[in-house]
Amino acid sequence: MVTMTAVLTVSCDNREKEVTALQWEELPQMPPVEGKAVQPGVAGPVAGVSGGTLLVAGGANFEGEMPWRGGAKSYHDEIFLLENGNGEGFAWRMAAERLPHAMAYPACLSLEEGILCMGGETESGPLAEVFLLTVDHGKVLIRDFPPLPVPLSSPGAAQYGEKIYLAGGLDAAGATDVFMVLDLGDPGKGWQMLPPLPVPLSHGVVAAQSDGKEWCIYLFGGRNKTTAVHTFFSDIWKFTPSTAVWTREGRIMKEGQPLPLAAGTGLAAGGCQVLLFGGDPGIYFNRTETLNNALAVAGDSLKKELLAEKEALLSGHPGFLREILAYHTLRKEWSVIGEAPEGLPATTVAFFWGEMVVIPGGEIRPGVRTPGVTAFKMK
Repeated sequence: MVTMTAVLTVSCDNREKEVTALQWEELPQMPPVEGKAVQPGVAGPVAGVSGGTLLVAGGANFEGEMPWRGGAKSYHDEIFLLENGNGEGFAWRMAAERLPHAMAYPACLSLEEGILCMGGETESGPLAEVFLLTVDHGKVLIRDFPPLPVPLSSPGAAQYGEKIYLAGGLDAAGATDVFMVLDLGDPGKGWQMLPPLPVPLSHGVVAAQSDGKEWCIYLFGGRNKTTAVHTFFSDIWKFTPSTAVWTREGRIMKEGQPLPLAAGTGLAAGGCQVLLFGGDPGIYFNRTETLNNALAVAGDSLKKELLAEKEALLSGHPGFLREILAYHTLRKEWSVIGEAPEGLPATTVAFFWGEMVVIPGGEIRPGVRTPGVTAFKMK
């Protein structure tokens, strides 16, 4: 067990204390699918908490060769449940029910009613579907919600009160600037479009938090592709509901330098913090894209050399960001409040489960997933 601490003493608006320590917790790894010997883990799962039960479903992985060696991505529809057996410890089981289809990379929020799954993709492309998963007496119930106006994969989402906000994501043409809201108090109205994002992007972290005046929607980082390689953003954007305006709040910072970041996880904590867990700064991602562009026009003599360079680059990938960053929305300051022994998983979701923050599965290196479940208590 690893304990990570940071010395922070200022209270948030005199009501909510800041996070001062992260204590890692041991949770069992996801089990294999019935009939298989190994669970390779999944990225982009449907995940969250319902009725005190942790649910991880769907997701995508490479069960054969790595993608740069020609391996095909597999999508899944299995549902796994992790329950705490009243003093008998945690135990996984595979549910009898399945997702409506094999899918991955939706936005997920754990609500009081269940886990809201928004968008995502199948092997055929992005989805517009929205549904709620509820665990009731061990069974998984699925209820349809109003669909998105446009199919989206890898969007970000946040909840404030009865409002669900969805931002960015990928459509069939690439990153989008869509921003929309669903009122749970009147779901029949469907999703309503709001002022678009200042920049089209996907794989950003979205959170609802107070800026000291009102609750706002914050968007951290993300990426898009408008040139030969993706741009990874370090920007912080803030949407103020009272004015319906996006403003640039600043940048993600680490050791005094802007930090481009995409595909990490995050959530609001206390009354004035947003925590970011890991993510991809894009350095290896962009190098790989540059090699792919060179391979597309290279002759046979050069192609072998470039393929060897690409193999070495991806096989030797060190993993994604290890640090856990905290943004203080009142002081507009960044701090590092923890560091994992290895890179934290990307392309997954973070959520609260009782006193714990849980990050199930995810990608730990290009093409490589983990069956592990990252968890810790906040102090």
